Amino acid sequence: KNKPAKPADTLIHFLKRNEKNNSSKAHIKEVPDSKQASLDYTIFKELNNYFALEINLHTGRHHQIRAQLAAIGSPIKGDLKYGFDRSNADGGIHLHARQLVFTHPVSKIELCIVAPVPKEMLIKLLNNVLLHENEIIDALYQDFKKPAFEAVLTETSYVVSELKDTIKNIKKWSKPKAVLPSILNFPSRDFIYKEPYGKVLIIAPWNYPYQLAMCPLISAIAAGNQLVLKPSELTPKTSEVLAKIIALTFRPEHVSVVQGGVDVSKELLAQRWDYIFFTGSVPVGK
Repeated sequence: KNKPAKPADTLIHFLKRNEKNNSSKAHIKEVPDSKQASLDYTIFKELNNYFALEINLHTGRHHQIRAQLAAIGSPIKGDLKYGFDRSNADGGIHLHARQLVFTHPVSKIELCIVAPVPKEMLIKLLNNVLLHENEIIDALYQDFKKPAFEAVLTETSYVVSELKDTIKNIKKWSKPKAVLPSILNFPSRDFIYKEPYGKVLIIAPWNYPYQLAMCPLISAIAAGNQLVLKPSELTPKTSEVLAKIIALTFRPEHVSVVQGGVDVSKELLAQRWDYIFFTGSVPVGK
């Protein structure tokens, strides 16, 4: 809320850990048992009397950012421990990681991992879905003679509606939810935080090969997961267009399409997954 003195700057402090309250204090000069901390920041947006900063971290972890910004009089929104003057309605601290850059310990190659923003990815997916809607309709007809009217009614329009609804509500759905605390923890404030499962496998059926592939995928992306989609081998034309849409929208390390028959499904199921979404018969599911 308090605007930093400069629009962009490099901050160098010496952090000393306070184990009693699990925090760190930033000092201008080196003090005993302190560690040097360094970061660059740039103000890139002002919204409702708050200032959004882009931060490049050179040392340490997120508590370093919290301590260093507090030291220049600009604590992060919702960060009561480091001097923000009032609690957030959602109970959260507005600090989000977007990119991780590090050197591989063996190969010494610099690696960069960019965290995809779910809403941005869903908007991109919606644009590609609308762009290739006619291809999906044609593919559904080629695979099992599904009429265009039925394809729009039960497949493409359903997916578009699901995407628009998720894009509209994702911010509200992802907010922490305040709940009544246990008397054992009094006094306290408790929240339920939504977190992604991690690695998700989606196995789609043949009868609604587009809708029942895309709708679970939309939810998995909205929740921040990494996933593999296995479309039905019985609808090859639809699977081909699905793979095309996914490749145009996502990085392969974020979302991938794996095509094939029963052998491929068995091989995928032999891997470790945090969540599996399967649509099909009970015997096959078991």
